[in-house]
Amino acid sequence: VAPFSVRGPPVQQAFTFTLVNVQLNPTNAERERMALAEVYRAVQLDGRQEDDVLLLGDLQANESDYGPLTHRPHIMWAVTGTTNDWDGRNLFDNLRFHQAATTEWSGRSGVLHTLKELSLTREQLAPLGSRFPLWGEFSAWEGNRKAP
Repeated sequence: VAPFSVRGPPVQQAFTFTLVNVQLNPTNAERERMALAEVYRAVQLDGRQEDDVLLLGDLQANESDYGPLTHRPHIMWAVTGTTNDWDGRNLFDNLRFHQAATTEWSGRSGVLHTLKELSLTREQLAPLGSRFPLWGEFSAWEGNRKAP
């Protein structure tokens, strides 16, 4: 868990957020996923008044199986309807956030299919794992509003 502020806009206008990086253990993934909603809530209520909490990483589940986090109102995932493993079967990695609070979200995201897009081989990518990276686009300006 770490707080961030983008560079570029004046400090008072820069998009700030808290990033929660997750790598669930495949052996305990179901139990760990059950705790994610409480982890998310604890970060939201940690006293720093930060409404933009981005939870991302290896969630060891497809988008419909995130446990209680799936049922939290307005919590959305950035990448949907695709896969990011080399075999094209799963979307275990993702980025989750509160849609109403994180107005900086552009609505753009995806999977970087490095084998095709960067003309790399599986052997070249093997040290990095067997999944393609995800990306999401956010405004650099807090509230998605650049001051006049």
